[in-house]
Amino acid sequence: MKKIIILAISILVLGAFTVKATNPIPSYNVHVFGQASFQETGSGFSTSSPGDEKRDMNIQNGGGSYCPGASVVTVLVYRLDMKKSQGPFVIADGETLAVPIDNQEWGVQMDSSGPVTVSVWANE
Repeated sequence: MKKIIILAISILVLGAFTVKATNPIPSYNVHVFGQASFQETGSGFSTSSPGDEKRDMNIQNGGGSYCPGASVVTVLVYRLDMKKSQGPFVIADGETLAVPIDNQEWGVQMDSSGPVTVSVWANE
């Protein structure tokens, strides 16, 4: 089990460096099969030093249409300056994960076990 977790972390971290962001944050009802990446761009949040402002990065697994209940999403939430990351987290069908983040710009790298519909957004 430990090897699987280490492998998943390695894949997500390497993917964060090699996969170009294809989806902006916020994105709603995006069809994903395999890997996908989401990034905040021009959100108006500070790119200087982190402040006291806190908000949540929300990731929702809307589930798969082919095999409802069977598609899970593994996500890694990372700051775009690569100084912080959180996860990996596993999100089952129909669940929403809220990860506390600071006022910097963040990204989400995900890997799905099957075709799913996901939504990713940040709120204060």
